[in-house]
Amino acid sequence: MRRNLRSVPGDLTIDRNRIGYQLRGDHFETDADCFEREVRTADELIADGRLADAAGRLQQALAHWSGPALDGLNAKELRAHAARLDELRLAAMERLATTNLRLGRHDRAIAELRALIEIEPLRENVSILLMDALADSGRSIDSLTVYRSYRDRLRAELGVEPGPVAKARERHLLQSLNTPTQVAVDNRAGVSRLAAPPAPHRQPDRAEINLDGNITHHLETAYAHIRAAFELLGAGRPGYVELPGLPPAQTEQRPAVRRTYQHHVGP
Repeated sequence: MRRNLRSVPGDLTIDRNRIGYQLRGDHFETDADCFEREVRTADELIADGRLADAAGRLQQALAHWSGPALDGLNAKELRAHAARLDELRLAAMERLATTNLRLGRHDRAIAELRALIEIEPLRENVSILLMDALADSGRSIDSLTVYRSYRDRLRAELGVEPGPVAKARERHLLQSLNTPTQVAVDNRAGVSRLAAPPAPHRQPDRAEINLDGNITHHLETAYAHIRAAFELLGAGRPGYVELPGLPPAQTEQRPAVRRTYQHHVGP
C-alpha cells in the first residue's frame, strides 16, 4: 500500500498503531467524506427552496454507497463509526424521497421508499411516507396494503401496534374508501331524477316544447289513475301532488286527506 500511494497526489502516509493501520493525509477524500459533504450541500439547498438541485445532490451523495458502511471490517473500534454512516445513509434516502414528493415526482418517491423499506422494514416514518405517496397517486388500496403489511410485521416481530400517526392515516384511508358518492334526488310528483349541474340558459326549441307538453299530459293521466285507485280503495284522493308544468291554480291541496293517504301508503 505504501508503494502504491507514492503515485497518488498529496502527502499520504500509513501509520501503524496498537489497533492496526491508519491512513493520514491532508488532501485526500474517502467516499464517506464526499457523501457527507454532498448531504450538507443538499440541506442548504432545501433550506433555500431549491428542491430540484437538492434532489440531484442527494442522488450524488447516495451514489458513493455500494453496500453497508465499512463492510467486512468487524473491528470493535469501527462499529460505532459504521453505525453512524449507515444511519446517515438511511436519513439521506428518506430526505430524497420526501424532496421528490414535494416536487410531485411520486413515481420516483415510491420506488425510493420501497427500496428503503427493504433495508429498514420497521422504520415507521418510511411506511407513512409511502402510504402518502401512494394515496396522492390515486392508489388508496395500495396505500392501505402498505399499512397492513407494516402493522403485521410489528405484531409478529415486536408484539406492538403502529403509532398514532400511522393509525390516523389508516382511518383517513378507510373513510375515503367507504364514503359513498352523494347523489341529490328530486322526488316531486313521484319522479326521481339525478341532480345535474345547471345548464346555461337558452331558449328551448320546438321539439323540446312538444316533449314537455307530452310529459305533462302523461303525468296528468297518471295522476288521474292514482286518484281513481285511491277512491276505489276508500282512502280518498292523495293529498298533495305537484305536477310540473301546471299553473298553481291546478295544484290540489287537501291536508286532511293527506293524513289518510300517508296512513295507507306512507309519506
